[in-house]
Amino acid sequence: MSSSSPRRSTRSTKGQKKRTRSSGAISDWRWRDLNQDWRQHYIDLGHGRIAKCTLRLLSSSDQQIGEIRSLGLSFAALAVSSISSVTGRIARADKERDLLAYLQAATDRNLELNDVHNGECTTELAAYHGLEQALVYLLDHGCPLKKPGISSKNAVFSAVKNGQHGSLKLMLERRPQDVRQVIRDEEEDSHRSGHYLSTFWLTMRRMDFAAARMLKNNFSLRLSDRDVRDIYTRNRARKFTGKLANLLREICPDVPNVLHWQECMHWSFSTTAKREILWLLAASSRHVTEFNPLILPNGVWLRILNYFGRDDFADNDDDVVDNEL
Repeated sequence: MSSSSPRRSTRSTKGQKKRTRSSGAISDWRWRDLNQDWRQHYIDLGHGRIAKCTLRLLSSSDQQIGEIRSLGLSFAALAVSSISSVTGRIARADKERDLLAYLQAATDRNLELNDVHNGECTTELAAYHGLEQALVYLLDHGCPLKKPGISSKNAVFSAVKNGQHGSLKLMLERRPQDVRQVIRDEEEDSHRSGHYLSTFWLTMRRMDFAAARMLKNNFSLRLSDRDVRDIYTRNRARKFTGKLANLLREICPDVPNVLHWQECMHWSFSTTAKREILWLLAASSRHVTEFNPLILPNGVWLRILNYFGRDDFADNDDDVVDNEL
């Protein structure tokens, strides 16, 4: 009897083929040459038969396990993805218990937990689908928030994208420094991959005030130069008019004018703007001697900077000053 293909996820597959080809995800050639047991394993997981696959994982011989271990596979990401189509609170809870048992079996057999399915690693998928118990298990077993060299995205971005505040809270509690690092790397990852990636932009587009507050409290909300370029461009086209101001007012209600520079709002300016402000303040007090007195005290410079708005850091083409200047 021939086996049918795995059930597709309910998530959008737009651009999936291109992402899979370029990101090094689990493509057909990595599993089609495996033995028949693992091919059936792949199909069973695609149909959500996680408990059955757990038993197969535990009963397989060392030689069989070595076959998928050598490829860095455990099919954990596929197991997480298969739960996405499960509806109903009770049914979903049962499936998540099966998933935890599968992850434990993969750990016992010394397999890679954070493998990849369709260009996304296990932690990204668990965060996106709000599988908090599975996410806790993965974080406690050392799985990173992104898979270097596989995808430009990260688990934080995935959680915000699907409005999974529980997943975001777990990552902020257990890996606060890692959250800051992956968001800090987003601008560089965007340049390297060619795909625009920004958690700040995502919170603003979705007007997700809760996610923005959590990230700000962890010092993880960062506005990149690329964000500024797109905000100015879209504001001119009247697509995002007022969204940045609304987001900043919501998360900083005590600040009277969030669009002008202030010390307390320094974090919310772009990378280039923050650097130039710091350079100006540093230059104003450099080499102060009897023959080279301080032109203006720092306090006066701070008052002058209070008149700068966000548009003052853009040129006539609505583009921020180049990073190399």
